[in-house]
Amino acid sequence: MRDVMADLKRDLEPGKVDPEQLRRLIGFTGITGEKVIEALHSYFVDGVKQADICRVYGFRKAFISRKIGDINSVSVAVREIAPFYREHPKS
Repeated sequence: MRDVMADLKRDLEPGKVDPEQLRRLIGFTGITGEKVIEALHSYFVDGVKQADICRVYGFRKAFISRKIGDINSVSVAVREIAPFYREHPKS
């Protein structure tokens, strides 16, 4: 049986996320801190390792891991509801 929580944490591949996609995903969260957003960009867009992000931005690993998990959870939710918008075009 697959670990659903682990899948949620890994929905987006670090270093492979389009900056506009990340910006829009962040918009669905309560994340507003400039440093946090920069750190998430470093991780998701640039592929910087979590340990390096923690060192550069001064975050604890647990904190940045939670924020990464938040973005991945939103990504999963958007992916799950997207078919409804393709099946029911706007009138």
